[in-house]
Amino acid sequence: MLLLKLTPSLAQIIPDSTLPNNSRVTQSGNSFMLDRGTTSGSNLFHSFQEFSVLRGKEAFFNNATNIDNIINRQYIFISR
Repeated sequence: MLLLKLTPSLAQIIPDSTLPNNSRVTQSGNSFMLDRGTTSGSNLFHSFQEFSVLRGKEAFFNNATNIDNIINRQYIFISR
């Protein structure tokens, strides 16, 4: 038997600590600003524990002008 409790979701963007230079998230009203991250050449890497943006909210990646690609992942840890 599987029981699920459904609760309303909240918009969340929570970085994890798996990169050498971790992301930073600040929220102002309905907007999330994502800063920092780890760069490699013209790539910027972000890694998140949670990444959820609800309707009416927005997320912006604040990056340097020399960045061509922003690569994101949601890291999932499963303990056994």
